[in-house]
Amino acid sequence: MERNEKMQNLVAEDENKYAIFVAGKVDTITFDLLEEHSIHHVQSMWHEESLKFIRDEYDFLEIDRTPTFVVFDHEKIVFRTHNQDDLIEFLIDNKPN
Repeated sequence: MERNEKMQNLVAEDENKYAIFVAGKVDTITFDLLEEHSIHHVQSMWHEESLKFIRDEYDFLEIDRTPTFVVFDHEKIVFRTHNQDDLIEFLIDNKPN
């Protein structure tokens, strides 16, 4: 699969939602945690614990450690952080469109 195809699999389908790629453990961020902060504009989350897999399959994300949170709108990466609190703050303060 080429980079553009891989990116299309990661971006949000809905232009009014975000998608999150999580390099780290599944419980690092959950929909329940988002709900606790009244965050309802995340469409999907994909968790991957293996840095080797991420480097092999998604090298264009340039992830070098866990946890890493990458937020996508319906076209591109809009935010990246290693800190869960920063992710929550971004999602509270920024809604797509």
